[in-house]
Formats: sequence, C-alpha cells, structure tokens
Amino acid sequence: MKKLSKILMTIGVILLFVTVFEILRIKGSNLYLIVMAFMGCISYYSGLICGYKATIQEYEKNHDTPKDYIKKHRKDCLKRKIGG
Repeated sequence: MKKLSKILMTIGVILLFVTVFEILRIKGSNLYLIVMAFMGCISYYSGLICGYKATIQEYEKNHDTPKDYIKKHRKDCLKRKIGG
C-alpha cells in the first residue's frame, strides 16, 4: 500500500504542475485544465489516505490492542499468584 500511496501522490503532483504550466502558457483557463487540476488534487489526497491506512495497518500488526494487553496482563498476574 505504501508503493500505491507514493504512486498516487506522484501522479497528483505531476498533474498539478502540468496544469499550472499550461495555465501560465495559455494565460487563461479552459475546462480541461480545471478538470486536470481537480484530478491531480484527488490523486494526491488518495495517496495521502492510502499512506495513512498503510501506516495504521502496520501499527496494528506490531502492537497489541488494549484487549490483548489486558488478557496478557491478567494471565501474567494469575501465573504469579499461582506460582508465588
């Protein structure tokens, strides 16, 4: 997902730069330039969202949820009481 995020963000930035270049070259705005800028923004933000989801998934894989932590802690406490 991180690769997809980088690709989407790169496409968005390229579309925005091309749009700005075309607007400066033409010195006006046509409907296709507005659509291209909009698509660039959508691609960029899709990349950001995709990167955020990838980060969350990676965090969840490497860390316990609060319920898992409580279960482990209770098991450790029971072992100490039984053993001690």
